[in-house]
Amino acid sequence: MENIFSPLTIGKLQLSNRLVAQVENQQLADKNHELTEEFSEYYAMLGDGDSSMIISESFMVDQNYPSKILRSPSLWSKSNQLMLKRMINDLHRKDVKFLLQLCHPGCRPHLCFPDEVKVCSDWTKLDLRWVRELYSAAAYRAKHAGADGVDILVSEESILGQFLLIPYNTRKDNYGPGSITDRLRLTVEVIKKIRTVCGKDFLINVQLSDWNFMNCLLTEQEVSEMVQLLELIGVNLITISNSRAKDSFADDELRIVQIDHELELLKWVKETTDIPVVYSSHLDLVDYIEEGLESNRYDLFGFRSRLSKDQDFVYLFQRTLSR
Repeated sequence: MENIFSPLTIGKLQLSNRLVAQVENQQLADKNHELTEEFSEYYAMLGDGDSSMIISESFMVDQNYPSKILRSPSLWSKSNQLMLKRMINDLHRKDVKFLLQLCHPGCRPHLCFPDEVKVCSDWTKLDLRWVRELYSAAAYRAKHAGADGVDILVSEESILGQFLLIPYNTRKDNYGPGSITDRLRLTVEVIKKIRTVCGKDFLINVQLSDWNFMNCLLTEQEVSEMVQLLELIGVNLITISNSRAKDSFADDELRIVQIDHELELLKWVKETTDIPVVYSSHLDLVDYIEEGLESNRYDLFGFRSRLSKDQDFVYLFQRTLSR
């Protein structure tokens, strides 16, 4: 497994291998989005595994917005920031880097009624300025808690992804669906604001969902233009995220179709940029990892599982490699 366990440098960040733990929502915060000891213990468990970096589950950036993912974590309180700092310090002692994922759910009505949330056309320019402030403030808190960077979720589950995708975005201004530049404008502004607040050495990862491409919501040309824009503003890492669990497919043929779409998307991104790319998927793809790294389809592999609360999960990957 020469490629899997080879080091990689991203900016000033030194990774000991090419494995990333991609965390899905574990619902380990309490009902007020406060971190719990169980939350901290779970990440400590992941730190004992083989990954050189962890990308967290979504941290909510807006305390007052009615839509919030059930028991999702936040950084609103001092107690949360202190607990996160202790947790990250423990990971760093194990030589594991940590990226904190930021998310605003936009028009997704989590724990509220659909008429309580805003669609893209509802957000005023003043509202969007506030969104930029929310993201940058959360990134600043993450940095001061010791995070090595942030993961910016740009998918249909976040306001940034909803502005990117035409089915959601029907605006008539320069944030509207006229071009990929306009639809990506809010994301670009958020990233620029984070860079200003957190400095040039703070790692920024942009996470894109394969769902957008499987459903033909973005074309190859749009992907190319989008990646060029992200490179221009100094994004350090791009993650292509598998949006569906392996057991959500009726048969292996559908699974193969998804893999083909993911590989095609990875190809588009790699042909456009030298930014390192993470391919984030489920553990049943472990046989493809070494081959994918060797053929330069991606630079890191992010393993994810909805079953990762199982204490044996962090050792499953190592056992699989040794077969």
